[in-house]
Amino acid sequence: MEQSADSIETYKVSNAPSAESGLLAPLIVEKPWGREEWIVYNESYVMKLLYVTRGESLSKQYHEEKMETLKLLEGKCNVIFGHEGDLERDVRVFTMDSRDNIALHINPRTIHRFEAIEDSLFVEVSTPQVGDVVRLEDRYNRPTYDDVVCLEDRYNRPATHELEQQVK
Repeated sequence: MEQSADSIETYKVSNAPSAESGLLAPLIVEKPWGREEWIVYNESYVMKLLYVTRGESLSKQYHEEKMETLKLLEGKCNVIFGHEGDLERDVRVFTMDSRDNIALHINPRTIHRFEAIEDSLFVEVSTPQVGDVVRLEDRYNRPTYDDVVCLEDRYNRPATHELEQQVK
């Protein structure tokens, strides 16, 4: 079941620390670099899948408070990675390959960017401050706050919802 940002109204807003037990249908959010599938967003954590198309990249950014951990499940990408808490030092560039079976933890105030060498799939788990994004560069000329953050403002929290009884 695909849902766009425009049809978020079909999702049940939940501010509970944990979602009700059961099946969840992810919220699909199209991005210029691919798409995100928001699996859960609550007061404790956020979990989403990032599908990044070969040749595309996420913005070069950092977060003031948000902490995140990403694991590359499929594909290969270049990572631009800064030094924790130091926005002035040069960034490092390295390649992540899903075959390496590693995860990348990103603390606040660490510059980072992912550039897909191949179609890539990440799982991201983070603290819930999704509006905490400072974009330094963005090849798509997006403002700091994009549609997902606007959803947070509109609904006080992007929501997950239980999969309707359509499973046969």
